[in-house]
Amino acid sequence: MPIGVYDTIPKGTRDAAFAIRPNELSPEDWCNTFGLDMYKSPQGALLIDIIKAINIGYVAEGQGKRESVPPQDNYTIDDMKHCLEHNVEFPGKYRSSSIRALVMHLEAARNWGIFSTTATPIQSLSAPNRVGVVDVSFLPDYSRALVVGILARKILEERTKIARHFKAEELGEADPRQTNVDKIPVTWLMVDEAHVLVPSRGKTAASEALVEYAKRGRMPGCALVLCTQQPHATDDRILSQVDVLVCHNLSFNDDISAYRARAPSFLPSELSDQSFVRRLPAGAAVIADQSMTTERAFVMQVRPRVSEHAGRIIRPKVHGPKEVLSEDEVNLEEERAEVVPQPINVPRVPSLLIRNSLAADYLNRVIKYRFSEYLQPIGEKRFTQNFTFLLPEVEHEILSILLERLARISYTIDEIKDIDGMPVVLLHNEEAKLVLATCLTENATVVTFSSSSLEEHSLGEQAELVSRVLRQQIP
Repeated sequence: MPIGVYDTIPKGTRDAAFAIRPNELSPEDWCNTFGLDMYKSPQGALLIDIIKAINIGYVAEGQGKRESVPPQDNYTIDDMKHCLEHNVEFPGKYRSSSIRALVMHLEAARNWGIFSTTATPIQSLSAPNRVGVVDVSFLPDYSRALVVGILARKILEERTKIARHFKAEELGEADPRQTNVDKIPVTWLMVDEAHVLVPSRGKTAASEALVEYAKRGRMPGCALVLCTQQPHATDDRILSQVDVLVCHNLSFNDDISAYRARAPSFLPSELSDQSFVRRLPAGAAVIADQSMTTERAFVMQVRPRVSEHAGRIIRPKVHGPKEVLSEDEVNLEEERAEVVPQPINVPRVPSLLIRNSLAADYLNRVIKYRFSEYLQPIGEKRFTQNFTFLLPEVEHEILSILLERLARISYTIDEIKDIDGMPVVLLHNEEAKLVLATCLTENATVVTFSSSSLEEHSLGEQAELVSRVLRQQIP
């Protein structure tokens, strides 16, 4: 978590603060972050002079006095700003407008919350048998790129030193004074939203660092995983280094063309067909890889996740007046209550020893991955909707009770599937389709439905029917 926002984040969602030192940035890093041309912009040249002056020392003038500022190695943003505003050489070399503009850039950088004179050791992020996550979701794109670029460069530098040391040991030429050179293990750097950090047009503070990491990383043990929804908008220099490509559903022609062009192996015509790629269901992917001895492409199915998913859309809560039933509806409800449901003979639902939210997420993914073709057959334009209910009791016969109630409102069972011990029921009511899955947790019953219909308005009707079924008291 960036050090500037660490204290504002709930304790349960943070581990440690992350920071980088300003002296870890090269002039090119600063220019890319600020959107400046290092060779054409006066501010780019001014940045180079600032860093040089701080490193060797300079003469500052303020309040009518001149003083010598000694060289500084571990400097701050304020030190850079002081040099910019008080170095006696700058007024004669640069316009005041260039100096003022760069002062504003530095003041903005100070507020990003990522700089400190005490940097996070790279060994604490890249450690054996551990996954290190740097949460940059609070940062704007330009400072995200800066953080990722510095991490990539430092990991590559350290791993290159380690690889050279081990090679020297093999040759009997290792320096015995060098110790603890294996602190950083072989590292997999995983980067999300790659098209933002390494775009095909323009450069960011991460562009050159990640391209260099991809090109030089194999020998010192630096692996790279890039995730993007827009492969066509990602730098070709880094896509050309791909060894294994995993392609999920893509919608746009440019992205499908980039997938075809950058697949490391030959793609059969059916796997490169646009309609096939567009219709890949959730959880399905095309894998293409190439090595010295193999070249292959095939389709795989990813198992449903059972971990937390942070990428879902947060839906707004709907607040409305309490429902008031008419007299006819009350009479109908009373008539239905007089009929004692006879449970249908179906498998008992499983118990999952996980949190309720994870159980609901798991059920949703089972339905999405396995039954998307049932809900939305090829050639039909159907509207779909998912909804989940949490019942505050553990009811082992919940599935048979629900099916009996759904039968009362004209739903017909098409099939009951067993997915790894999880019964999933496929139903229909005229043209409307419904997939139902449920499970038990330690203290609740989780019920998940996915419905589809040719008419969008009928989805709301289905949701209301199912909600009425669940509101009935479970016997």
